[in-house]
Amino acid sequence: MNPDTLALYDKRQNLEDIRLAIRRFRQHDIWVHGMFVIGSDADGIETIRATSRFALKEGIDTIQFLVLTPLPGTPFMEDMERQGRLLSRDWSLYDAHHCVFRPALMSPNEMMSETMSAMRRVYSPGRILGLAARGKFRRFFFNLYARRQVKNWQKANSRKLRETEWAESVVNPPLGASPSTGSGLK
Repeated sequence: MNPDTLALYDKRQNLEDIRLAIRRFRQHDIWVHGMFVIGSDADGIETIRATSRFALKEGIDTIQFLVLTPLPGTPFMEDMERQGRLLSRDWSLYDAHHCVFRPALMSPNEMMSETMSAMRRVYSPGRILGLAARGKFRRFFFNLYARRQVKNWQKANSRKLRETEWAESVVNPPLGASPSTGSGLK
């Protein structure tokens, strides 16, 4: 939802276009699933927080916050390699939920932590129970399922995140420097 990011990736829509699309879908009783990719060089922690506030304010039915991922063969991957910003070649981490490159405006841990926090805000117990109280049972069950998936991801990955030494002092040296030994490319 960052206008700078939309411009950076040459998106031809703006926030008002997105709001209008959401309203039009709602007028026809069509659910809206928002997929938000976080991590461009214009995105910081406040971008993630603002995006979750946007999703809540607009009443988007279900959402996914995804971490920008440099996929092999893409210009983004080539840029990250050329700039020395890749942190891992462990392909199991290239799932849009793990940060495998050094972002410009936050640490990798901050990006993943804030992304998961945004998911928890959108899928909070109070919001989910509010859906049930308003008789929106299908949305209630979808949101309950999503909350469970977020919790499962966090549980499955909390140890892995610690073990990969993705602490800011290790993986977030100044942009010209290379990551220290132990967090280099796998």
